[in-house]
Amino acid sequence: MQNIVLANSLEIYKSLLFGDSEKWVCLTHKNILEDEMEKMIKCKACDKEIAKSAKVCPHCGKKQKKKGVGLIAIVLITIGVIWAISDGASASGNSSGSSETVYNIGETISTDKVELTITSAKKLNKVGSEYFESTPSEGGIYVAVDYKYKNISKEPLSMWDQPTVNLLSPESTKYSQDIAASGYYATEKELNEKVMSDLSPGLTVKSAAVFEVAKEEITKEGWMIDIDGDKVVLKF
Repeated sequence: MQNIVLANSLEIYKSLLFGDSEKWVCLTHKNILEDEMEKMIKCKACDKEIAKSAKVCPHCGKKQKKKGVGLIAIVLITIGVIWAISDGASASGNSSGSSETVYNIGETISTDKVELTITSAKKLNKVGSEYFESTPSEGGIYVAVDYKYKNISKEPLSMWDQPTVNLLSPESTKYSQDIAASGYYATEKELNEKVMSDLSPGLTVKSAAVFEVAKEEITKEGWMIDIDGDKVVLKF
């Protein structure tokens, strides 16, 4: 497109030099139109051309998705996948010999490295922001768990050392977080977890995990949140 505009510009200058005013007007108009075409995109819903800056399609009224929030969600989902893989390895290493303690939501769990508090747990039919959202499978529901934790050690806490949160059924079935839903949920919450850098000593961050559960299962009593072996009674 830039080469076309440059060629048109040269033609305009030639027209001016040789006094062809009518050709100059036509080429100038063509140049402007091509420049404007660069700013146009197609609506995802009706496939008609709209301005790149338009938030709503003037033809069909459909809201246009923005790429920025989607990029954040993709980054968070990718990090979550890496974290989930490391969780499997750490869980097998921690399963031997740690004592179980049961807490309630709002109580603080202390380890050698962190102090963690589950601040809330709620059931949701969808998660995400205005433009990017996720809904559970048919017959399912999301369980969103918000928590915060503080690095109480004297060393920076890497992402591999940060606490792992899982959901535990009354039958002791462990549910890993839904990585995609957790990423979408993060876009609507004011979370400040250090997902790409270390957490310095003395600092506290907010985080969250989202799990997908069958609606008929979540009505049972005895669900818990598992934080590296410590248990928190789940209450909505």
